[in-house]
Amino acid sequence: FAEQLRVLGFTVRLEIVDDSQVGVDFFTSVVQPRNYDILIYSKFADVIIVTDVRLKKEIEAIKRNFPNAISINVNRINFDNGLTLEQKNNITEIDLDDYDEYDYKIINTTLPLLKSQVKEIYEEVNNNEIHE
Repeated sequence: FAEQLRVLGFTVRLEIVDDSQVGVDFFTSVVQPRNYDILIYSKFADVIIVTDVRLKKEIEAIKRNFPNAISINVNRINFDNGLTLEQKNNITEIDLDDYDEYDYKIINTTLPLLKSQVKEIYEEVNNNEIHE
């Protein structure tokens, strides 16, 4: 594991991050933290899954910075997440309620169906990339 961390650090410093931009401004404005993570992971993986995007600006930044990104909205109808009314009305819980720019939408009713739908989307995306 230590070797993997060394390689990751080396890769980030020499291949991903321009040393002239490293600093607070770089991490807070040039590349948003989540995008920075994706940029790093993309050097080590073909598929990266971000499981919890809560704000329009987050999803829009990902799509802007990673044109091949695919967005999937998974909705569990009548799911009680146990949050208080105040928590349910927090911007991080409601900002995406009117967002309609997802590439795919899934209504999650059962785990087996969810897995099947995700697999179908994965195969469709993979087939489209192969034919392009």
